[in-house]
Amino acid sequence: MQNQPASESQTETSTKLFVSHDMAIFGGHFPGNPLVPAALQLEWMLERLPKGCDAHESWTVKNAKFLKPLQPGTEAQILIRESDASTFKASIQSEAGTHSMATFTRNAQ
Repeated sequence: MQNQPASESQTETSTKLFVSHDMAIFGGHFPGNPLVPAALQLEWMLERLPKGCDAHESWTVKNAKFLKPLQPGTEAQILIRESDASTFKASIQSEAGTHSMATFTRNAQ
């Protein structure tokens, strides 16, 4: 996966994403029909959430939907939208539409 910041505003960020054909995960998920696993898509979204003061902060996935397969060769964007100070909505989108979406809530420390 290659990514780079695409744009940023006060309440929304966008990161470009390219799903490379040579990712090791495709060797087993699934041979002959490679797909990016849902857990990896969530991890990519989680990595782009704003970082607070606590390096050990944790998040809860309130809901997640996986709507379209995310396959090698896809150029996509990861969008993160702030709903409030502790809730963020994230999605992975490409020309094919929305591949996945999730709502993350920051856990109280």
